[in-house]
Amino acid sequence: MQTDRCHYSGLPITHQQTFISNRLGCDFRADIAKLGTNIISVKPYGYASSFATSELLMFFDQYFSKNFELEKGIIYVEDYASLAGVEFESRRRYISYV
Repeated sequence: MQTDRCHYSGLPITHQQTFISNRLGCDFRADIAKLGTNIISVKPYGYASSFATSELLMFFDQYFSKNFELEKGIIYVEDYASLAGVEFESRRRYISYV
């Protein structure tokens, strides 16, 4: 099995998943991948409502517990270029989580 590699670091890219909000009419989603052993790459798209952010944070809890040794720490890299906007409460909730 061949593993994809990051163009910049050369680290293996594993555990790629896409989160998609369950709310009808919501266009928020995020591509998530693990780079190496302790780096997570997140690229969100669309508009982040409070509901979508709550869903994403629950998804993160599961993703982190399955794919990382949390006691060793995580380096979090996020690309906001495709994020269309964020509700105020969503931003506050997300910052408190991170």
